[in-house]
Amino acid sequence: MGVMKDSNFTFKEKQTLPGWIWLHSGLFVAALQMDFNFDLVNLAIPLLAISFGASSLQLGLLGALQRILYIFVCPVSGRLSDRWGRKGLALSGTMLFAGVCLRLAWASGMQSIFWAVPGIGLTLGLFWPALQGWLSDQGENRVLSHSTSLFNLFWSTGSMLGMILAGVLISFSGKLPFYVAAGVAATIGLILTRTSHKGRIVPVRLTTESSAQMVTESDWDHAQRRAALVSIFLAFLVIGGVNTQFPKLATQLGYNTMLIGLTMGFLPLARTLGFGLSGRWKVQENISKPLGFIKLVLGVALVVFFLADSSPVFMIGFALLGLVAAGTFSFSQYLCLKNPLRAGQRIGLHESSMLGGIVIGSLLFGLLAQHFEIRFTFGFGILLSALALTAQPALFYGYARKAVI
Repeated sequence: MGVMKDSNFTFKEKQTLPGWIWLHSGLFVAALQMDFNFDLVNLAIPLLAISFGASSLQLGLLGALQRILYIFVCPVSGRLSDRWGRKGLALSGTMLFAGVCLRLAWASGMQSIFWAVPGIGLTLGLFWPALQGWLSDQGENRVLSHSTSLFNLFWSTGSMLGMILAGVLISFSGKLPFYVAAGVAATIGLILTRTSHKGRIVPVRLTTESSAQMVTESDWDHAQRRAALVSIFLAFLVIGGVNTQFPKLATQLGYNTMLIGLTMGFLPLARTLGFGLSGRWKVQENISKPLGFIKLVLGVALVVFFLADSSPVFMIGFALLGLVAAGTFSFSQYLCLKNPLRAGQRIGLHESSMLGGIVIGSLLFGLLAQHFEIRFTFGFGILLSALALTAQPALFYGYARKAVI
């Protein structure tokens, strides 16, 4: 695309489809396809492991191993993408992901699954920070809220489709989802190859008068970003624990794989709707009240899981978790991408915080389920939600203290 002039960012008001949609279309489609892939294999892996006789603890370990490298790779790859460019890292992650999926398709037991699963975190750790940093590069700050909202709607739709289709594909063969994911990854590579990248906005441009606001950050900005990162960590700790243990509980209740996929599919469905609702919330001057409300919804969702016995009630619980995921993700992502100068590095921290919560939640809930029972883990989640809501004022303490001084 080459380095674009300021005038190139001005789109005609009468355009039916805003220019920034066309500008980001390749990234939107790639995001949809990759999260379709992730949720396809995310459900297929525990179900494949269960077919090999996996215990609750082993399921928790798989959930953690699937993401452990992601936590450490994201900040590094995000910073590298700031310096070296986005496209190469995103393409590398895509093609390596296809290879990992093929390795899982050839798995013959628990040992081979355990060896292959860490590769998912490594490959996606290369892909997502680069792709989201690329998103920040391609648009003005004034349209970032719109482009990130649409970006999130695309990847969440892909996630929803992957979650639902996984149960259908597994009913034919436990290996089929991995072959499908490998094929989709190949198409992502083709799309990214053909998607133009104008290059990272250079620091000199960020110091001009017209863009000075884009990089000016106050203590309040830092406090809001810190609060959003802590909140996404806590929320996804609970969500990760529920997602890794629910398939085991569902099989104990006699659910078939298609019903498990349909039930869990309400999480990405509600998350997709939540991204549409949270578009205006994330640009507020004060996000403390919305974050508090989100934590309250998280607690209600865990109460539903603790008491539920039927699939429709579990669907309500997953829908509430989807709204929680949308809210915490939107706030954290937007606040990390506002400054394009450090977008890659900060979005890497955003992704690491989210996946760090999922990893710890997977391990913690797995240990609790192994020594007690699966329902006990949901009660523990209620306690965590209450503690998070109580501790919310402390997230803004640093800013309040500086304001007084």
